[in-house]
Amino acid sequence: MLPVQENDAFIDWKMASIPATVDDLDERPAQGARFAPLHKAFNSVTRLRSLERDFADYVYRESALDLAYHPALKLTARPDEAASHFRRRCYDMIQKKRDEEIHKLERTVQPKVERLEARIRREERELEQDELEFRDRKREELISAGESVFNLLRGRRHSRALSIASRKRRMTRQSKAEIQESLDAIDDLEAQIDALLDEAEREQADIQQRWAAMTDDIETIQVRPRKSDVFVETWGVVWLPYWELIYQERGDIKRLSLPAFGGPASSGGGES
Repeated sequence: MLPVQENDAFIDWKMASIPATVDDLDERPAQGARFAPLHKAFNSVTRLRSLERDFADYVYRESALDLAYHPALKLTARPDEAASHFRRRCYDMIQKKRDEEIHKLERTVQPKVERLEARIRREERELEQDELEFRDRKREELISAGESVFNLLRGRRHSRALSIASRKRRMTRQSKAEIQESLDAIDDLEAQIDALLDEAEREQADIQQRWAAMTDDIETIQVRPRKSDVFVETWGVVWLPYWELIYQERGDIKRLSLPAFGGPASSGGGES
């Protein structure tokens, strides 16, 4: 409620309002009450509606809420939310998004590690077969070499035996080379896993550091209403109660009006 000046139709919407609600108002005046005259500028429906639109425009232009805002999270505090509670909400969301990003990294790295481990198991099986074959080839080579020496000592033809022994040695060397190839392959695969895990560890540390740095990235924004969001629920002219005192002073009759309500008083009885 704002006071209406007796000789001025202009209302300053920035004035301190008189504290009251619609429920505080009575539909009927007190018995014996008299009404102060209404300013002629407010005694038409057209004028009252014009004032209502002017007030709605004022609310649209001047009203704003200062709210805490976290730009990275796109999270805005509620109008009645304490700063500590909003900071806790931001921290909880940061933890959630950090964990989601880490889990996404794990889901990306884990299949790669599993594929490399599967290849290592295959290489280990091949290595085991190569080692068995190498032992067999080595035993055959020794037997063949012994037969060649025996034939040589007995003066028998040994060209075929030497050829067989030479072939056995080649097969033995080939088996040994296959063993080394499997060992090299296993070493390479293990190195790939180590490199993959090291990179994942660095990425996880970066994720944790990046989200931790966002904890204090809170700023203040102003939220203004849209014009379509401004609603005037109750509008009208009210008369506030005044005590009218009539007294005599030095032979003169005088009148004095005293406000019978709390808040700023005005010289007249009409309020808008």
